[in-house]
Amino acid sequence: MGAIIGVCEKPQPKVTESLLPSMTGYSEKNPLVGINKPMFLRAQNRTFEGMSKEDKWQGNYDFVCLGDPQIGMGDQKLEEDFCKRTVAFINGRKPRVRFVVVCGDHTHNLEGMWSKGDEKTGRSKRIQELRAYKLIWSKLDRDIPLVCVCGNHDVGNQPTDKTIKLYKDEFGDDFFSFWCGGVKFVILNSQIIQGLEDMNKLSKDHNKWLMKELVGDRGKKPAHLVCMCHIPPFCWDIEETDTNFNWPSDKRKKWLDIMVDANVKKVYCAHYHRNSRGKYRGLEVVVSGALGTHIRTKPVPDELLGSKLGEINFKLSRAGFEATETNPKTSGLQVVTVTRDRLTEKWLSIAEITKKISDFESNAY
Repeated sequence: MGAIIGVCEKPQPKVTESLLPSMTGYSEKNPLVGINKPMFLRAQNRTFEGMSKEDKWQGNYDFVCLGDPQIGMGDQKLEEDFCKRTVAFINGRKPRVRFVVVCGDHTHNLEGMWSKGDEKTGRSKRIQELRAYKLIWSKLDRDIPLVCVCGNHDVGNQPTDKTIKLYKDEFGDDFFSFWCGGVKFVILNSQIIQGLEDMNKLSKDHNKWLMKELVGDRGKKPAHLVCMCHIPPFCWDIEETDTNFNWPSDKRKKWLDIMVDANVKKVYCAHYHRNSRGKYRGLEVVVSGALGTHIRTKPVPDELLGSKLGEINFKLSRAGFEATETNPKTSGLQVVTVTRDRLTEKWLSIAEITKKISDFESNAY
C-alpha cells in the first residue's frame, strides 16, 4: 500500500499523568506488570460483563467510537502516543462517557500475515504490539468499559478457529451484544461476513446468532438498535463496487435489508482509515477514520468528476491511494451523543483532543 510516512509537523504537548490512573509496579523489564488483563476480556458468552441489563432508557449520554489504533502499522511511537492522548481525553470526560468502543485492528501483526509469511517474526511483533497496546489502554478509567471489536488484523481476512482463538484469548468474544441506557448494541464479526462463504461453520454460527439478535427477541424494545463492526457494509453508497473496504454486494444488500427491517438506524465501523458515511433506506453507515495511521486519497481525476459512483469507486480503489501518514491533524475519533431521539457524532482529531486535555487540566487547578 505504499510507503509508511510518519508526519508530525511540530512537537505536540506532552500528555501529563494527572488524568491517568496509576500503574504501580511497571518496569521495562516486566512490561505486563500493572496491566489490568480482565478489562480486555469482558465480552464472554456473547454478552458483555456489567452491561447486559440496562434495557431501560436512563437519559442522554456519550460514548467514544474509534477504529484502527493498529499499533505497528506506521510510526509506532506516534501511534502509541495517539492512544495515550485518547485515554487521557476519555478519562477527562467522565462521567459523561459511558463506554469506549474500538472498532477493530487493535494491533497490526497476526502470525505470518502482513510479515511476508514469516510467522516467527509476525508472532514476535504481535506480542510486542499487544503489550504496548494493553499497557496504554489499561490506564483507561476503571468505570469506563472498553468494548473491543475484532478486525481483519486481529482475526485475519478469512478467519479460522485458530485466529479467532488467538483473538478471544486477548480480547474476549469476537461477536456479542450488550445494552447501555436503554440502547442495544450488536457487535458483529465483519470478517466472517466479508471473507467466508455462508456454508462455512463459522459463518453459520455467526449468522444464526446475528439473526436472533436483530429479529429474534421481540420482547424488549430498545430506544435505539445499533450495530458495530470493523469492515463497513459500504463506505459511501450501497451501489459502490466490491473492494477490500466493504462487504460483498450480495451480502451487503441482504444484511442491510434485515437491519432496516429490524429498525437499526446506525452501523458504526472503521477499516477504511478515512472518514466516510452513507445512507440506505434510513440506515446510516458511519465509518470512523483511523486513530493511528491515516490513508491519504488522491484527488479525483477530472474525467470522473460529476459521476457520483465514479468518484466513490475511485476513492475506494488502489488507484486512489496516495500514501499513509501518522498525523495528529488527520487521525482521531468520534464522540457519539445518545439522546432519546437520535445518535449524533462529532469527529475530533488528535490535535483537537490534545487541546481539550490541556483545557481539562487547566480547569482542574
